[in-house]
Amino acid sequence: MLSLFPSDALLDEIIRRVITSAFTGALWLLLALAIMRLFRVKNPAVKHVFYTLVLAKGFFALVREQPYFVQTPARIILTLQFPNPGAPLPDFLDVGTSFFRGSSSIAFGPGIVVLAATVIFLLWRFLGLMRFYNIVSHASELDRRTNETLYEILDRLVEWAQVASPKVILVNSNSTPFTVGLKRPIISLSPSLLKQLDQEEIEAVLAHEVAHIARRDYLYHWPLVLMRDVLFFNPLTYVIYQRLSFERERACDDFSLKLCGPLTLAKSLVKVAEIRERQPELGLIRSLAPLSFLSKRQSYFSRRVTELIEPKPYVPLSWPRRALFWLSAFVFFYLEIHISVLIYGTRVIFS
Repeated sequence: MLSLFPSDALLDEIIRRVITSAFTGALWLLLALAIMRLFRVKNPAVKHVFYTLVLAKGFFALVREQPYFVQTPARIILTLQFPNPGAPLPDFLDVGTSFFRGSSSIAFGPGIVVLAATVIFLLWRFLGLMRFYNIVSHASELDRRTNETLYEILDRLVEWAQVASPKVILVNSNSTPFTVGLKRPIISLSPSLLKQLDQEEIEAVLAHEVAHIARRDYLYHWPLVLMRDVLFFNPLTYVIYQRLSFERERACDDFSLKLCGPLTLAKSLVKVAEIRERQPELGLIRSLAPLSFLSKRQSYFSRRVTELIEPKPYVPLSWPRRALFWLSAFVFFYLEIHISVLIYGTRVIFS
């Protein structure tokens, strides 16, 4: 007879992986911040890569079977291991697989809650994604004949950046502008944005969106959203994702400054923010679309505007420091190096 409830072994496995993923994300975030602070990394594109690796680390710690906890009477070793896709080196640092055991009296309640919350959350996100897809796919395309000036600007930017020509759609939401797509990039604008921005400001907006196309953010965004949603149980996931989004926007700001002036871009940011306050909001777009022109946190937005008005160009690292930096990153984030936290004299009894 089939049981309606998951087995104790499954619940133990869920709890073990959830706890391990949370610890992994926290420790690797601290590691990434330490490396960037040590080498004084200012380049937003590099920071974006680091935060992406941290998010991926927490995700793979959740879904990939690997040694995490080794329980002995005298110590608990928390071992972190980054996935090695091509296995270029043997896993010579592995410490052996050991299961984190929990009795039914301890694991059943929390396990059921975690499992139910996960199913409900992912189902809600999937339905939201379907609604988002429906809105974008049914949005009207901006007519080229009645918007010749806009398309002339866009064609010039696309030719300069050497990217695919995007489709431009109209969505009546304060979450615009944003860029999405799979086979072909799609730039979403709102009618009120086109009415209230002058030609220079529209050019700045389009330059920023073209920067997202040049960086392939419209493709990379979806795996990041998937990892963020799967790791919804970890509060640090949202901190990492916010920082990741912020550095992505800064990187696109840097790119778009090659196509427009910093003051024009700053003015466009402020104007778009004002338009957002007066426009209706579609929550599902706000949560699923890559908000390319604005960050959600006000402090991030203020910092972006300040950096444009009072630019402080970052000084590139010298080639020896750059080589040492990437070598350190390679060692820490790829070569199966283990970080162990030893807590001597402690014994945790799970059963």
